[in-house]
Amino acid sequence: MSSRTIIALIAVACLVAVILYVSVTHKPDLTTQCDSALWGHVYRPERLTVLDSCTTVRGILEGEIRERDGDIHLRLKLDSQFESMLNEKNRSAQYGDLVLEVICQSPVTQADAVSFCNTQDRTWEIPPVGTHVQVTGPYVLDTQHGWNEIHPVNSIQPESE
Repeated sequence: MSSRTIIALIAVACLVAVILYVSVTHKPDLTTQCDSALWGHVYRPERLTVLDSCTTVRGILEGEIRERDGDIHLRLKLDSQFESMLNEKNRSAQYGDLVLEVICQSPVTQADAVSFCNTQDRTWEIPPVGTHVQVTGPYVLDTQHGWNEIHPVNSIQPESE
């Protein structure tokens, strides 16, 4: 066999190995776009500074609080490749987690927030705390609290680790 043939076979084998590695290790995004109509249901959106209009993160759900404005406030322990999305306030006030806001999912008991959820009829099935999930939505800074969030969540899907 000539040296050119051997080099060609090695190149093909390397290419096949790379393709197999990527297909096994890469988990494609379940949602690649965000629904801008959800912003019409965000309570006081002027307090949110958009850092990325649509992003996807992965991590483990660590906490859930039902807020008076109808949102479900989740804490997400980010996978290591997403940890740069946290700021000091996430570390000090949110246990080092990213905040996720799933809008209009609970009864609204805060009078000035009722109108934001009146026409929002989309529901999400929220996986239990401890589940590894993929979450898509706008990445924002909540200027009222100082921490970074995905708000409003557009998609939250459990996935195997």
